[in-house]
Amino acid sequence: MNVNAAAILELAKSQGTSESLLMGLYGVWISTLTQGRVADALGWARRLLAEGDKARDIDLQILGHTATMISHFYLGQLLAARECGNRGAALYDPRRADRWMQLTGHDPRTVFLGWSAHWTWMLGYPDQAVQMSNEQDAHARRLGHALNLGYALTVGAYVFDYRCEPEQLFEHAREADRLAREQSIPILYRAMVPQVEGLARLRSRHLPEAIFSLRQGIQDWNRLGGHTRVPYLKSALAEALALQGDLDAGLEMIGESLEQIERPGWHERSHLAEVLRLKGWMLMRQSRDEEAEVQLRASIDWAHQQQARSWELRSSTTLAELLLSRGQRDAARAVLAPIYDWFTEGFDTHDLEAARALLEAPC
Repeated sequence: MNVNAAAILELAKSQGTSESLLMGLYGVWISTLTQGRVADALGWARRLLAEGDKARDIDLQILGHTATMISHFYLGQLLAARECGNRGAALYDPRRADRWMQLTGHDPRTVFLGWSAHWTWMLGYPDQAVQMSNEQDAHARRLGHALNLGYALTVGAYVFDYRCEPEQLFEHAREADRLAREQSIPILYRAMVPQVEGLARLRSRHLPEAIFSLRQGIQDWNRLGGHTRVPYLKSALAEALALQGDLDAGLEMIGESLEQIERPGWHERSHLAEVLRLKGWMLMRQSRDEEAEVQLRASIDWAHQQQARSWELRSSTTLAELLLSRGQRDAARAVLAPIYDWFTEGFDTHDLEAARALLEAPC
């Protein structure tokens, strides 16, 4: 426990109320998480939940489930995140929504739905993920809380990036930017909106604009003390640089992402499979095929360990492209066909169409 955290917790305990303890523990958790120290943050999330269970206090419990869910997600533990989210959602009481938003700035049901969209896509259900994202947006709009809605329209909209659907991302970013400026919420229009805009511009292949927005979004988020999501955002920036022809800069950015992921106490591995895949893809473009294959197989292994079928499909498609370029058609099919055949929905999405095109390509 660092000195600031200890002081905050001691002050919270001295107040002698459950609300003080809640705000102390929740504040330390979210500060630790936002700094990027995801592995360290999980301990605080568990403590918050344990205090809630001990006191049978619904506020401590639901925010404890929220904190453990998000911590597990960022650690790449998708099934654990889903379990925490389901338990928290079962406690949700709409009559207490205003109280929770006053305490934290966010409504738990909005948060549960938004993060559910993330891991549902990753676990291999791209259509269900959109349904959850749409439900999140509708719920947040009904509540009418500006920061909560802005959160939904930015972090909660990443499913459209995963699905490579830039127009939906642009729509969310425009609404969030308008809301943030009307309500004077700088964290949204300075950091979170540019991040989403950068992803949308990357997916629509507006590369100079994507690079500018992603850099701005990362830098301003860092200036505000934020480091979560940065490994993924830097991998997107790396992809944009590589597509523009600067593979060396792209690989350097991937190196920065991996350094943050592996930092002791941090370990943000929710998007590790994609970071490794992009490293392999860039090495392919430099004709460093053996090194590329190592990275791509590592990506597939991690995605398989997570049960992240969508990441596994994307990385398997890239590896199949590499194998096909060597004339290894049977090996490419052996890598790609099993994971493609696992899917039951989302066949009109970019990743499944790309995989199917490879599988159906003439010899």
